[in-house]
Amino acid sequence: MSGLKVELVDLDPERPGVYASYIVDTGGPLAVVDVGPASTVERLAERIGGRPVHVFITHVHLDHAGGLGHLVREARVERVYVHPRGARHLVDPSRLWVASVEVLGSTALEYGEPLPVPGELIYTPQPGEEIVVGDVGFKVVAAEGHASHQYAYLAGDVLFPGDALGEVYGGDLLILTPPPFMAGESIATLDRFQRLKARVAALPHFGIHEDPGGLARRYKAKLLWALGLAAETGGAAELASKLLGDEETARALGELRRRRGHWEGYLERCANGLLGYVERFGWR
Repeated sequence: MSGLKVELVDLDPERPGVYASYIVDTGGPLAVVDVGPASTVERLAERIGGRPVHVFITHVHLDHAGGLGHLVREARVERVYVHPRGARHLVDPSRLWVASVEVLGSTALEYGEPLPVPGELIYTPQPGEEIVVGDVGFKVVAAEGHASHQYAYLAGDVLFPGDALGEVYGGDLLILTPPPFMAGESIATLDRFQRLKARVAALPHFGIHEDPGGLARRYKAKLLWALGLAAETGGAAELASKLLGDEETARALGELRRRRGHWEGYLERCANGLLGYVERFGWR
């Protein structure tokens, strides 16, 4: 990885292999990419110790940024980088919390309620901007699709894609398309990733994987297949059943269930995102 020192922090010892943060040793402050939910922040704070930290948020969903306000109280957070559309939900997470509980139910309660982040810590870069922390430059990459406020970051030849490449368990790929999913933007993001020529991708769900370009091509093919199904399917339950008919999806969900204990509602949420896009914009 071009000498880049990247540590995967498996955030939940009770559910290993599901939620990851990444710590990059920059030679100066530590850089942390995503912090995970509030419920796991103590584990991350222990790994950080007393060193100053710059935090890169890919997007503000609870399993990626819900612990940030808690981390600010536990560690020496000097700077937070986030998409401009996501910044207000860090400063005042109340609307995000209410919406998350409505959509995710008990899963949101499991993640824990986020705390506000002081606005003076937050910087909102633009795509293409390079942020230098210590001796390491982090290029900001537009990564909308899974969320309208998602960035990826490229440090050397390591890509931190957020949820733009879906979830990978045991080498098997899962789509991640909850509403409001934006298929056109997601496909453009995947094409953009292929042009980056990164050597590895550090996925929040889960692990460090070689050949991000190949993973992007696989994910694009799976999205196109799923959108085709959505265009000819009437409801979320029916579409979820069709998605589960894919052997890779079934294997990945089985592995996720083994690690996490359940996956109820996962495919239905993905189906709703696909159907919402098709109903609004159509698909051929």
